[in-house]
Amino acid sequence: MKNLPFTEFGFTKYNESKFISFIEKSDFKLTTIQTKSETINSKLGTLVQRDFIIGQLEKI
Repeated sequence: MKNLPFTEFGFTKYNESKFISFIEKSDFKLTTIQTKSETINSKLGTLVQRDFIIGQLEKI
């Protein structure tokens, strides 16, 4: 991750429980959450699995 162009501005990966914890401390409510995974080609040409979370939030 540290070599990706956008991480020079600060970037942190969080797991699902930490993601939910941050939302619970905010002025938002988590309405849906999906854990996804995809296989992509890296810049080196190798296949890598990328896991990510999609959360839908609602202002409370």
